[in-house]
Amino acid sequence: MKSPFLLAALAALVLGTAPVTAQAEEAAAPAAPAAAAVPAASNTNRTIAFVDLQKALNNCTEGKEAKKRLEADFDRRQKELEKQKADLEIFAKDLESSAAMLTPERKQAKMTEYQDRYKALSEGFERHQRELARAEQTATADIMKRLVELSTRIAQEKGFGMVVEKSAVVFAVPGLELTDELIRRFDGGRTAPK
Repeated sequence: MKSPFLLAALAALVLGTAPVTAQAEEAAAPAAPAAAAVPAASNTNRTIAFVDLQKALNNCTEGKEAKKRLEADFDRRQKELEKQKADLEIFAKDLESSAAMLTPERKQAKMTEYQDRYKALSEGFERHQRELARAEQTATADIMKRLVELSTRIAQEKGFGMVVEKSAVVFAVPGLELTDELIRRFDGGRTAPK
């Protein structure tokens, strides 16, 4: 059997009231029925649900299409940069093999050209990474915003008081994750709330 103090402390946590001390427990004993008179509706909106937004983004139809477009663009740009890199490697080998036959001025000009091309290639890789990150942000920002809005509506329909990202969840009882329903409803397969 649980002690009245433990039950009062648990009730304080659930109801959001101040914890009961051992001395206050004795004084509050007659007031226990008043706590039971609190309407059950005050306990709704105290349950926390969670959602895996990254999974929802990766598995919803719009997210998959955006990812496919981003990958195609990434591959195209990556091939261009790989071609420039291969050309630069050929240039470097040619410079190395012909360096002994070049005049000092011509050798210096070739070295400067190599350094300029190497710098342009390095900047191209960096620019490619920045553009890819920006394109991903642009492509997914609207989807993510709508996923968050929909997860809020689902939580409100189900009476949850808060929705947190799954990565912040250490433990949850079954039935508190909204990810699968979020994906289903985002893709248009709305089901009635349970």
